[in-house]
Amino acid sequence: MGDDMFESDVTRLLSDIRMGDEAARDGLFSTVYAELRQIASRQMRSEPAGHTLQTTALVHEAYMRLTQGKRLDTIENRRHFFGAASLMMKRILIDHARRRRSLRRNPQGDRLLLDAVLDQIETTHKVDLIDLSDALDELAVMNKRQSEIVDLRFFGGLNVADVAEQLGVSVSLVEKDFAAARAWLNLRLE
Repeated sequence: MGDDMFESDVTRLLSDIRMGDEAARDGLFSTVYAELRQIASRQMRSEPAGHTLQTTALVHEAYMRLTQGKRLDTIENRRHFFGAASLMMKRILIDHARRRRSLRRNPQGDRLLLDAVLDQIETTHKVDLIDLSDALDELAVMNKRQSEIVDLRFFGGLNVADVAEQLGVSVSLVEKDFAAARAWLNLRLE
């Protein structure tokens, strides 16, 4: 299926859901499942070996949370849906990491290479997923757009052009903000 057809199918299904069509929810899941698995696989690659949460479980949990209540009513199109799904997966992984940390005696928990989470950050030190989440929360207080750009690029898997479109800003502004966010994150996480 071509990208334009896929885009229109997802957008149409989201519209049907907003109109109260319950069958559209099932249709949406089967339509987006393969891409949700790709996003989940990308996010799971940055998790420590032996992670107890599986890709399929992450996809199903994220979809379930997205479809609870009226959440889907606010999602307008394919890009918005996958951005929201990616951020939901990130929250699930962070919640999972927090639960695992609280169950362990080791307060540091498992640590990740920062470049495994944020490919373009030039560093070799390791960072905890919870520390990264906390740093992004701090960044959001100082500069919400920069934090959103990092979330969409690396947890959402969007390219620079898609992030620019999603946020309604120019590609050059996304690149500039991302460079600034990357520099700040490096300093904060050292």
